[in-house]
Amino acid sequence: MINPYQPSTPAPIDENPVSSPFLDTLQTNLQEVAETPEKRPHLIKTFGKWLVICSASAAPSFFLGALATDNQYLGMLTGILQFALGYVWLDRHTWKSDWRRDRTIRRILRIMYTTRIVMSVSFIGTPLDMACGIAAIGATGFIFQSIGFGGPTGFAGALIGTLFQGTILNAVLVLYGLFLFGVRAIYLRWSNRE
Repeated sequence: MINPYQPSTPAPIDENPVSSPFLDTLQTNLQEVAETPEKRPHLIKTFGKWLVICSASAAPSFFLGALATDNQYLGMLTGILQFALGYVWLDRHTWKSDWRRDRTIRRILRIMYTTRIVMSVSFIGTPLDMACGIAAIGATGFIFQSIGFGGPTGFAGALIGTLFQGTILNAVLVLYGLFLFGVRAIYLRWSNRE
């Protein structure tokens, strides 16, 4: 069958592709991904990193939570340890993913967790921790009263309250990361216009 759309004299194929800022950036990022070492991080090192991050992030909440749970330190420590173990699992199971090798995402993740640790250690983030803690204690109290266990002042209440508060704070951290990603996208768009 004859192709009616085929030109009578086809254009020569150019061996040199057209350069564009988007394609150049994409090729540079793909080369960086290809050059990233494939060695899996050591389990102890990964656990130590996340234990330090989770412990430092939980510092203000730990002190405030002790007042709200009648000094149920073991329940709160168990919740913090569970978050650290969850992060270790997530870190170990996503280390081969392409998005983990992207330089922009790695920077945003570092900024997110560094900001969280600085806010926690300097107690600047205490109002945010208090708001999330009040929501977590309210949710825990509602659950415990619904099932007839009374108030959330025992080990189980401290553990569940810690898990609720950690989940809320991590959701806030994800929103902060998305905000950073949006600011970066807007900056790149406007800087290319000038």
